[in-house]
Amino acid sequence: MLFHDSGKYQLKEDTIMAEDIKLFVKRLYNHDLLGTAAQLSYYLLLSFFPFIIALISIVSSISIDKYKLLSEMSLFIPNYIMDIVYQNTEFFTKRASDIGTISIGFITTIYLSSRGFRALTRQLNRPYHVAEDRSILVTWTMSIVATLLFAGFIVVAVSAYILWENYVNLYFSALAASSLYHILRFVLLFMGLTLVISVFYIAMPNVKLKYHHVLLGASISSIIWILVSTGFEIYITHFSNYANIYGSITGIILILLWLYIVSIAILLGNEINGFFYYKKQDTIQIEAIKKAAEK
Repeated sequence: MLFHDSGKYQLKEDTIMAEDIKLFVKRLYNHDLLGTAAQLSYYLLLSFFPFIIALISIVSSISIDKYKLLSEMSLFIPNYIMDIVYQNTEFFTKRASDIGTISIGFITTIYLSSRGFRALTRQLNRPYHVAEDRSILVTWTMSIVATLLFAGFIVVAVSAYILWENYVNLYFSALAASSLYHILRFVLLFMGLTLVISVFYIAMPNVKLKYHHVLLGASISSIIWILVSTGFEIYITHFSNYANIYGSITGIILILLWLYIVSIAILLGNEINGFFYYKKQDTIQIEAIKKAAEK
């Protein structure tokens, strides 16, 4: 009898899980995840090069080797894309030196690079079914702060990685040559990227959220980001023939494609957070109704 009851319970749990999956997939379809990601990737593309110029401008003011910084950014951006940036470093450096770090040009560059984050703010509201009723000044300020935060994350993360790499090579040369070293590198990258994405997930939607509300989605988004960046590099190197199709604009096409996949990862993580957020809210309401009925 006990076995029969547990079997019924397990069947009920499986049914609930299947229904949740169906509901989640339906939400993705209704929210047009792929179409929304395409829109977001377009705005991110427009922001990509102004962001690189702003980043180099910031780095130049704190005496960090910009070439080393750009090289190590391949930790979370495919090498092929960073090669395009690297080849144009002199142009970006000239533009960065022209605008300076505290000038109208720098502010304009930050503003242009923040457009992607403004677009992201609008899209992150969708899973929570809330309208963007905050003032334009607030949303602009948030997008600029988010841009500076992400730039700061890159500078700090890459600088910390360079210092750690030098320390390991100096004192633990055997570890540097082992697979454990690369595993630790990706674990630290995952933790840092998850933290930054979590901050975006908490601060940018027009709803009050806490860290535990967004941790699952941020973790999944980070994993997809890292795997996609690694897989993207392998695919471009060994299997694609984009250069034969697109010729001189291959670089832009590949950047757009990578931004599109990353946009899917970010929006998917946010959809997961929104789904479980409302699922928990429904559970709280049901429990409240039950308690009220018992009284």
